[in-house]
Amino acid sequence: MSLILNIIKGLIVLMMLYGIVTVIQSTAWGEGVISIDASPGVFGVTLFQEALVAFEVTSALLTAALIGALFLAMRENGGMENGSA
Repeated sequence: MSLILNIIKGLIVLMMLYGIVTVIQSTAWGEGVISIDASPGVFGVTLFQEALVAFEVTSALLTAALIGALFLAMRENGGMENGSA
């Protein structure tokens, strides 16, 4: 039964990878790209005005990933009881 589940999981991963590759290949790269000059001031203005939503979503996802990683690490180590934080 475990072999069948592993095969099913592998097929799901392969289908997801195929979907990602298909989307990457069908994307028209270079259209609608935000041009950023080399100066830090222009980069900051572009980041916090034109790309603010993407910046905030990325920060929320990274924060959630960090909290999840800490939770999993504490669960594997048995929490804070054994003195290894």
